[in-house]
Amino acid sequence: MVPISELYQLIKSLSGPEKRYLQLKAGGQMAGYWQLYHLLEPAGAYNEMVKAEVARLFPGKSIEPARKHLYKVIMTGLRQYDGGKEVETRLWELYHNSKLLLDKGLTKIAARQLEKGKALSETHEKLQFFSLFSRLQMEVIMRQQFADWEEMDIVVLQDENREMTEAAETIRRHAALYEILLCRYWKNGVVRSLKEQTRLNDLVLEEHQLVQKAAGSLKSRQLHLHFQSVYLLMTGDTEGGLQAFHELDQLFQGHSNLWAGNPLHYIHFLNDILQILRRQERFSEMDFFLHRLEALVPGYRSLQETIRLSVQEHKLHRALAQGAEAEVCRLLEAQRSSNEAASDHSSMQDRAQWEFTRARACMAIGKYAAALEIVNSILNLHRESLNRMLYSKYRMLNLLIHHRLGNQDYLYYELRALERKLKKGSAWFKTEKLVADALKNCIHNKPNLHFSVMLQQLQEDPYEQYMISELGLKMVLL
Repeated sequence: MVPISELYQLIKSLSGPEKRYLQLKAGGQMAGYWQLYHLLEPAGAYNEMVKAEVARLFPGKSIEPARKHLYKVIMTGLRQYDGGKEVETRLWELYHNSKLLLDKGLTKIAARQLEKGKALSETHEKLQFFSLFSRLQMEVIMRQQFADWEEMDIVVLQDENREMTEAAETIRRHAALYEILLCRYWKNGVVRSLKEQTRLNDLVLEEHQLVQKAAGSLKSRQLHLHFQSVYLLMTGDTEGGLQAFHELDQLFQGHSNLWAGNPLHYIHFLNDILQILRRQERFSEMDFFLHRLEALVPGYRSLQETIRLSVQEHKLHRALAQGAEAEVCRLLEAQRSSNEAASDHSSMQDRAQWEFTRARACMAIGKYAAALEIVNSILNLHRESLNRMLYSKYRMLNLLIHHRLGNQDYLYYELRALERKLKKGSAWFKTEKLVADALKNCIHNKPNLHFSVMLQQLQEDPYEQYMISELGLKMVLL
């Protein structure tokens, strides 16, 4: 069972309607487990004061049954609250109901439930469920001793199940390829070598073969456009990526059943297209997709936090790129009170990206101490907590802040350490090397006569656009 610290996080993740539902289910009870809920629910943090109060109310081992039962009650309540909202939940319910009816010998009612389940799973392309319903349907037919079924009918049923199983396996393999590609993109960013390009091409060939096998499937079409858009981003073809994103948007809008139950992929899609638009400084086009992102109301707090942080980060980054200092100050002030709440419900990568842009904003308005505090809090995490590109961005931003502060001695030793680390690991971004060389010139009082020209050349290189945009180097004079 979960420890109290994680039980506290579970309670804090509950939405308002979920809390009200649990209160109604409790019916005004004040049993031990419910006292524990009322102690943890209003707490701003699970700190020593809360721990002491828990120990006072539940001395000795009396906390164990309360903790276990509260967790069970919350999870049961959440399942009941969400029941019927997601297609998977409805399909599991139909499957379990059919199985119970079959066990009771009510084969005709079970058969109707199974047909309903097959139709629903096919409509929403949840083909793994179709196979489950088909196998259970065969048990019903055998229980009826094949009454009203001829041999050819059985063969047709088996062929239908085989086709759906093969289609489900094709989609599973397609999704697996996309997940591998997405992992490489989030971990490593854009392609920087012929070797990485060759590895990508192997994935592209396999993906093309799977697309041919699953022609006509909406799910396969969605996965193909996701795959294509990420591939184009990784290879620096932002125009092609935008075209794929627009096609994907049309698919999402025309078939909301693909994502309504779980909008995570749609959120990723909107974030990617917003990132491309800001890299290309097409700021006026961002509002349309920002409104799309803000209009989403997922049922889970973690996704709500993902959306909130993403919207904040895109708006703040845009204000920075436009040099709108007053807007930067306004956004920082407006978002100050909500930052702490994000820590328990959003992913590490989402928080790190938001904190990076916030640190950049603090540096832009001269709040160097605040910017350094943010950067140090992230760099002090385990190195593995950040993907390669995020880590590199933070190291570069750290150097730029110390340059603004005039910390020459720190820059000298940090640049040497950075050079050793990057040479030992993978190849440098050209942008990283440009910044490092420029800072070394500053330390030795040498002019950076060609910095702007070289930066402009790198800006034309799609592989370096991302780093230049994220660090705001066009706004930084070295």
